[in-house]
Amino acid sequence: MKPVRLGRRTLLRGLAGTAIALPLLECMGPIRRAAAQQAPKRYCLTFGGFSLNVDGSPGAQTLVPDTVGPGYDVKHMLAPIQDYAASGGASLRDEITVVSGLSIPHASTPGTPGARAPGDSFHFHTNPMLCGLPQQGELDATATGPSSDQVVADALGMDSLFPSLTYRAQARFYNTGGGTFDVPHHRDTLSFRMGGGGATAVTAETSPKRAYDTLFTLFTPQDPVEAAARELELSKRRSVLDFVDRNMMGVLPRLSRHDRRRMEQHYDEIRALETLLASELDASNPACVLPPDPGADPAIAGDFSEPFAWNSNDGYSNEDARADLFNNLLRMALVCDLTRVATLMYTMFQSFMNTHPLIGASYNVHALNHNGLQSEHSEMVRWHVRKYAELVAMLRDTPEGDGSLLDSCALALLIEGGFRASDTTVPGGHSHTTENMVCLVSGGAGGLKRGHHIPAAGSHPVQVLLSLMKAVDAPSGSLGDISGTIDALFG
Repeated sequence: MKPVRLGRRTLLRGLAGTAIALPLLECMGPIRRAAAQQAPKRYCLTFGGFSLNVDGSPGAQTLVPDTVGPGYDVKHMLAPIQDYAASGGASLRDEITVVSGLSIPHASTPGTPGARAPGDSFHFHTNPMLCGLPQQGELDATATGPSSDQVVADALGMDSLFPSLTYRAQARFYNTGGGTFDVPHHRDTLSFRMGGGGATAVTAETSPKRAYDTLFTLFTPQDPVEAAARELELSKRRSVLDFVDRNMMGVLPRLSRHDRRRMEQHYDEIRALETLLASELDASNPACVLPPDPGADPAIAGDFSEPFAWNSNDGYSNEDARADLFNNLLRMALVCDLTRVATLMYTMFQSFMNTHPLIGASYNVHALNHNGLQSEHSEMVRWHVRKYAELVAMLRDTPEGDGSLLDSCALALLIEGGFRASDTTVPGGHSHTTENMVCLVSGGAGGLKRGHHIPAAGSHPVQVLLSLMKAVDAPSGSLGDISGTIDALFG
């Protein structure tokens, strides 16, 4: 693979996802860094939409280690991390910390900080889990504040071309059952920003091909023929920004309030990216190369007709390959310092993705929690752990300075739910619980402790996020209504 250099162009996203490239301007100057500056810190969140056991199997989860501290025992669900030993033989267990005992409280009394609503609200706790704010009501996933990645992006992201990236491997929601279950509404992204008087979801990119084209159009191939072809393609797009400028003000007055807000936000994003016009972005890391073009995206599958419906032909768009592609794109975006903040959903909250192509079970992920065997469900958990482990291993194995890319990262796998023994005191059922939650943490930014099992009974998952925010020197006093870090994560 030939090395590449970053060209003296930047890329903007126009209407309908149009790529906008601008010619070199006199005001463009290089982003300069001190020669001996340390590697920038990076903040990344990944996510899986599942709980740790199935209905009727209280306590049957096999992820949480029995031992505390370093050298913890690796249970069945976590076993995929053992497949990624370093060249020197070091286990990936030495890089992954298990934080257990987390919980999102129920709002048994009004005003409980960062609580999920009573009732069947389990799959809708986006606001508590990502923003540290109370769930707005049963079956309501509305976010009312910024998510942690956007807080970090405001602090760290402006020194890179893309202040943050938001990706998702699960291509669709896959359910048309009607009512609340018919649309994801804030359950299909990990990222929310403030603007226009409220919180707005940052739409996750689900196309590896579009993500590739957006990230790497900046790169100018050294091959003159390839470079000329790339420049010709860019030249066809340069008039788009002028078109947007000329027509935006005429369009806005004719839109409804809702559409005007969305259009203004889109225009603001274009303007914000325009301020990042720069030349000669630092691509000094020899690992920064143009990755292979992923080609056309895997075909999109159909939806299930109802929440517990299943057939072998729907609900799967080769998410296995999509997850691998996004892992690789995210790694290279970090290597080349195109971004320092990213989120990657492997599966959505209340995921209806078909599990049969992956583990042979005749359920979607959501139904597997309720109706499947614990052994089948454990294999689906292992799939998520494997994808996270692949990303951690790639970052560990990418040299940077005197160490690795992982050394400068604060990276986590968030898991939607935990497990609970049978009782009737809290509504929701065995798999519909935010008790005994677990988070996997990796990276060495800010002195994060590696390869430990840390019980954190009573801690809120947002306190893990605040700890990672502290590790990358982002504001971490509070997120929403939640404050405090988990001190045991640092050592």
